Amino acid sequence: MINNRIVIYTALFGEYDNLQRPLFFDKNIDFICFTNNFDLKSKYWKIVYLENLFGNKKMNRYVKFHPHKYLYNYNISIYIDSNVQIYSSILKKINFNLANNLISIPQHPFRKNISEEINFCIENKLIDKNIMTNNKIEKNFDIVNNKYTLTANRVLIRKHNDTRCIQLMSIWWKYYLSGITRDQISLPFALNEIKFFTHIIKSKYSFLDFFMVWPHLNEKKINKIKFYTKMSIFILLLKFLGLLYDHKR
Repeated sequence: MINNRIVIYTALFGEYDNLQRPLFFDKNIDFICFTNNFDLKSKYWKIVYLENLFGNKKMNRYVKFHPHKYLYNYNISIYIDSNVQIYSSILKKINFNLANNLISIPQHPFRKNISEEINFCIENKLIDKNIMTNNKIEKNFDIVNNKYTLTANRVLIRKHNDTRCIQLMSIWWKYYLSGITRDQISLPFALNEIKFFTHIIKSKYSFLDFFMVWPHLNEKKINKIKFYTKMSIFILLLKFLGLLYDHKR
């Protein structure tokens, strides 16, 4: 069993999301939110204010990619996007997924490789297709597309102080700065550069007993209606099965 210091953290810069209240607490895990919003308060998260060195989105990614700079007193970190709400214990998942791994990430629930992700992002105007004409990207595209499983990077479980992990995060950040701002696309290229594989949590729905993902504040109204309808049914099902907790510290 892993009994080192563990932290769950998020990074909320600007007004992109509402900070979600965790519905379950492990006594061995701390909860930290990094933010530039001095009005943000929480009874459930320790709020840590950071100077906004970049724009809001870029600052979020910087903290996401560099836990070793802010959380070096912890052995293990679990990054979650600020619209992710935890409702059950992750401790067993940490012990299982990091027993022999440095990094563990759930696979993407809808798309299987970067080719599908790139097409989706171009169709939805989430990236500039010209970014993907970078010589380094084109040269390694087929290798990366076939070798690496697409991941959903809203959750990252890491032994973040390990030198190999730090190296990967530095390269991932380098790709972000090059203009490839979609995590799902840039991570496989960073992995390929140092010939490294993360541990993939292979079941698409393996984290359904751990978290739910709420819409971003700027999400389209129709998408929010669809989400809340599905989520209401889902929460009722969780309560029926006894999987939804509201434990106090």
